[in-house]
Amino acid sequence: MRVALWAVGGALAVLWLGWLVKGRAAGWTKRLAFRATLIAAIALLAKLGLTIGPGRQLSFEVSLLLAAPLLLAYLYLVRFCPRCGLMQRNLKPAVCARCGAALPRHGMTALPRRTGHEARRPGRFFGRSG
Repeated sequence: MRVALWAVGGALAVLWLGWLVKGRAAGWTKRLAFRATLIAAIALLAKLGLTIGPGRQLSFEVSLLLAAPLLLAYLYLVRFCPRCGLMQRNLKPAVCARCGAALPRHGMTALPRRTGHEARRPGRFFGRSG
């Protein structure tokens, strides 16, 4: 029974990740779903660590300290097309391969990339430009 439950859960996880990668939805919807997935993965890792047993607590804590930042780094590295929702794991392309829409700078923002023709912003201190 337990093996069947793990098999069904694994199949659902593969379908969910497949939708995140290739499915069509608005970019903000997929970005929100991706963030929720990463937070759920960290929570599941923490929950599994409590059931492993007291003898392996230290190794679990070390693995959690190594895995959590790695999962959270994907929030920055993965961006979604705002029009068709295609997942892009490469920060180099400026436009979506599927629909040609401008991609955001990185996964933590929805702002488009700079083109180099924008006006300069004032400096950090007292509005100086130097």
